Amino acid sequence: MKRKILLVLFMVLLLVAFTGCSIQGPQGPKGDKGDQGPQGPQGIPGQELVVAMAYVSDISQSEEGTPELVSGFNVKSVTWDITNRSYIITLVGDFTQHDYVVLVTPVGNEPLYATSIWEWGNISEGRLRIFIHRRAGDGTTPACFYFVVFECKEE
Repeated sequence: MKRKILLVLFMVLLLVAFTGCSIQGPQGPKGDKGDQGPQGPQGIPGQELVVAMAYVSDISQSEEGTPELVSGFNVKSVTWDITNRSYIITLVGDFTQHDYVVLVTPVGNEPLYATSIWEWGNISEGRLRIFIHRRAGDGTTPACFYFVVFECKEE
């Protein structure tokens, strides 16, 4: 009798396995959303990469820039160099000659882009020169802009 039961079970198993029959029913409806879990532990703080940043407003209607430092972090001063038609940014802190990335974003109604360079000989003071260019290619112009100076650190 046991042999017959085992043989029948084995035949049913073979039938299900080789005919693609499923012994599972249709999927039921999605359940309610559960409660939010507890807050995880605080992660290890990242490197402090931002060494300076600011928003500079310049709404001058002439070609002579009149910059105003609206808000900033580690920025000592912003001036307009009329001879070179650029902004001179003096940063707070000690700077080396390499390992910085500067991101400048002009703000305005016309297409603008920016370039920046460190002032050679003034690196330890953190002097940065920013040029705002018209996309039309007709030179530099006073404009409002944001900038961020990132320090590149090796792990």
